[in-house]
Amino acid sequence: MVTEVYLDDGYAPDSGKWMCLAGYSYNYNVGKKFGDEWISVVKDLPGYTLHTTDFLAGRRQYKDLQMPHADRIQLLQKLVGVINTYMDFGYIVSVDTVALQEVAKQLRPILSDDERASMEKNAFCLLNLLRLVFNSGVQHDGVSVLVDDSGKSMNTYGAYRTVKARYPHWRDHLSAITFGDDRWIQGLQAADMLANAVTRDYRRATEPGPVCAPTLQELFDVRGGSRIRYVADHWKRERLEDLARFMMSSHSADTPV
Repeated sequence: MVTEVYLDDGYAPDSGKWMCLAGYSYNYNVGKKFGDEWISVVKDLPGYTLHTTDFLAGRRQYKDLQMPHADRIQLLQKLVGVINTYMDFGYIVSVDTVALQEVAKQLRPILSDDERASMEKNAFCLLNLLRLVFNSGVQHDGVSVLVDDSGKSMNTYGAYRTVKARYPHWRDHLSAITFGDDRWIQGLQAADMLANAVTRDYRRATEPGPVCAPTLQELFDVRGGSRIRYVADHWKRERLEDLARFMMSSHSADTPV
């Protein structure tokens, strides 16, 4: 059976300091049931679709929607119930992009061309998220990756090509990458919800003032209340600097005197 992985990215408002990649996997044969139940929850929204940021803020297609904020949160919680019923795993990768850039510059003299390419932020996040997918124990004959289409889509496609080039043993298992409009693909709307929650948690930790939405744990109960398992990989500055020290020391040990 082919496993479908739906992904969306999230960025800090300053966009240059932090990013995440998040989403879900399920077996393709439950796709129609998932989509039908998702639509039954969002049927009263414009276009039968959810874009979490605009929905919570009452912007764009939701600006004339008469729905109290508490009811909007309740609708998200119903959608979490749909996710918990059909999805197998939830995946989250985040990275301090400033620290990653600094570490990549430090390591550049000892890295191969493929390794340098994999230190680009989009490639770094996709590489580590796919590692979570392959290590999570999900049973599959192939992995098909579906990504929310945006102005940054070509960065993600380049990252996908980098990963396939660097890891030949994954090539036989990565069956496709597709970019889609989340208005028509319910799995991408679910990925958007997760990426939005991860981004809001980052903002809570780094920005003054309240963020008027549930935390990731409150909304998704990521620590054990759901049927699915969430796996996360967060790359903060300290961890990236530890990686750089390890790689530098390993290179020194392998260099003849």
